[in-house]
Parts: sequence; C-alpha cells; structure tokens
Amino acid sequence: MGRVGRRTKTPDPDTLGGYIRMARLAKGFSLKEFAQILGVSTCYLSKAENNHEAFSGERLDQIVMLLELDRARVAELRKYIDSELEEIIFSNFEAVSTLIRSLKGLNPEQVTAVMAKGHLLVAEYNQ
Repeated sequence: MGRVGRRTKTPDPDTLGGYIRMARLAKGFSLKEFAQILGVSTCYLSKAENNHEAFSGERLDQIVMLLELDRARVAELRKYIDSELEEIIFSNFEAVSTLIRSLKGLNPEQVTAVMAKGHLLVAEYNQ
C-alpha cells in the first residue's frame, strides 16, 4: 500500500502566519531549514505559521529581514509596532499619545491631510 501524504492547508495570506509561510515557501525554505536559521523549533515555527503561537517583536524583525517582507503589511496583519517605531513612541509617549487621541473622530482623508502637514513640519525641523 502506498504512503499516505500529509494533508497541508493552503496558507491564508490575510493572516500573519499565512503571509510568513507563503513568503518562506516562495524563498524555497523548508520548515526545518527556516526554523534552524531562526534558532527555533520546527514545532514553534509551525504553530506560529498556523497562528497558534505569536512571534516576538525581535523574531518578527528577523523574519521580515530574511524573507524581505513588506513591513507595512506585517504591521497591518499583526497590529504590531516594529522596534524602531516602538522606541519613537515610548521616548515621546505623552506627545505621541496626545497626537493620536487628537485624530479620534477624523475620517481617513482628514487623517492623511494631518499626516501630510506633519511631514512638512518634520522636514522643516530636520533642515
């Protein structure tokens, strides 16, 4: 009798784990090989790719770099703040909190307009 193959789920690109799994496979890494590169067990990586385990911020930064992932997409899927952004937020916590609260009630176009003006101010300060 022939060997029964393992049943594999098609990864869901709209979940963080699925997005990472699809990218890993596209780069040609096996689960075992990529787990070794990351320094984690295959069990942990499998659980994380199936959204049953969470990646730490540092581990996620490592994966983003190795798989050349879109940071904005990763952040959107995880609702995650990367380490650079986290440093900026927490070093200016009161000001950033006040700014974010001031955006409450604005529609997306208004938020975009506020951010565009903010970019101009930042550019002026950096000259």
